[in-house]
Amino acid sequence: MNYKQIDMSDNCSKQRRNLLLTSIALILFFHIGVNLSEELKLFGASIKIKKPDALIDFLLIIHVYFALRFYQYFYHDDANVAFKNQYRVDLDVIRNKVLMDYIFKSLPQGVTSITGNYTYIDISKTDCSGGVYEVRVNFPLNENGESTSEMIEIPKKIFRFNNVPVALKFILRGRVLTDYYLPLLLALYGFIITLKQYW
Repeated sequence: MNYKQIDMSDNCSKQRRNLLLTSIALILFFHIGVNLSEELKLFGASIKIKKPDALIDFLLIIHVYFALRFYQYFYHDDANVAFKNQYRVDLDVIRNKVLMDYIFKSLPQGVTSITGNYTYIDISKTDCSGGVYEVRVNFPLNENGESTSEMIEIPKKIFRFNNVPVALKFILRGRVLTDYYLPLLLALYGFIITLKQYW
């Protein structure tokens, strides 16, 4: 699966950078215990601040603005849709492999080929309750071209944990997570600790 197909737009990249800066500033501010004094030195000159706490208010407002802008571009770039589509395609590939392995194990000994196309999406429409899917599999009976078929029950439980390797692959290799979701998580964390410790 190609994880590089989602290219972040320049505008989204700028909003992402701004959001990361304000998120990191808020997180570090409260985690390292910075105290604002009434006097601030800037380029060697002293500036007297009457309301130092207002700087945090201002930073929080800017932070919320950048979070909103990044969120807008996040959907404008269709990152969420692309992420879901990539995940589904990868999950279907694994499920189809599991399905084919089970089919060949269930066929009579010596059968090495089947006719027709069998996918998880198709068999999932044959829910017979009781925890199984049913699929009629066609396969050659002999070298003369004769064929036969057999109904095979596919237990649902063999597909239960197929999403785990797909999720791990996305965490380790998926750019969508680090490019889009991580900044949103950091922004949310920065917002929460600010509200919790400042107000």
